[in-house]
Amino acid sequence: MQTVAVEVVAAYEMHVQLHELADPVEVMYTVGPYQPSGSVTKEFENAGHPCYDTKSFRPDELEVAKALDKLTSVALPIYLQL
Repeated sequence: MQTVAVEVVAAYEMHVQLHELADPVEVMYTVGPYQPSGSVTKEFENAGHPCYDTKSFRPDELEVAKALDKLTSVALPIYLQL
């Protein structure tokens, strides 16, 4: 599954273009506080937030998220290294 997770990230990197926000007030985007929709959470080491609501994931998404979380920061693309 780690191989699939790395392939998903590589496909994302190849197809997504990030641009600077046009709004000068919001030019530096900061991830805000996470607001879970349920009470059952799953903790992650390599994520934008320390935990996520388990309802936030479809089964295949959770499997990829878990596989990504098992990777060391050396194996992660620079923008995923937290």
